[in-house]
Amino acid sequence: MFATALTAAAVAVGLALFAVASVFDHGMMKRGHGRSATAASAPRCRGDQLRLSAPKTWDVAAGSLLEPFTLTNVSHATCSVAGWPTVRLVDAGGRAMRTRTFRYTYSNRVKVPFWVVTVHPGRAASFNYFASDWNPIANRACPNARRVRVRLPAQRRWFSVVLKIPACGTLYVDPLIAGRTDGRWGGVGIQHFAHP
Repeated sequence: MFATALTAAAVAVGLALFAVASVFDHGMMKRGHGRSATAASAPRCRGDQLRLSAPKTWDVAAGSLLEPFTLTNVSHATCSVAGWPTVRLVDAGGRAMRTRTFRYTYSNRVKVPFWVVTVHPGRAASFNYFASDWNPIANRACPNARRVRVRLPAQRRWFSVVLKIPACGTLYVDPLIAGRTDGRWGGVGIQHFAHP
């Protein structure tokens, strides 16, 4: 019993420190500097040009989970994506689960929060979604979502992938980047920064 309470306390402390670090890093980002965004020459990707995929298991750390989502260009034409996708979690009955989403960035030293990503045929863009995987207040596991739906900025089409994943109510979403995964990820609060 004592060990369980201690674990819950540790998770709560970790989340609190994460929140403090995020606020601090957000202030740094607003004062930061870096290269400007460049307009992509390729047209915006249509929904039928992309295929969504995600790992069947997620990386975990101190009560949190990280899930990289990949959008592969399955067409024969180059296109572009940019910004933060919208993420929705769906339960086993097909109902949307109540969540709150926060936007994050990969750097606190740039003038813009994201860049336009050109996606050539067979290549991919990706983004990270991270959240808690435990409810420290109730000291119990969160209910599981059974499907994740993703919509790109300025599009109506929803992509969908079957994925059993904890749904604790708060989601953190990074912007799209080039490549199938983000190799720069080094820990929540270290390389992810809050964006208004």
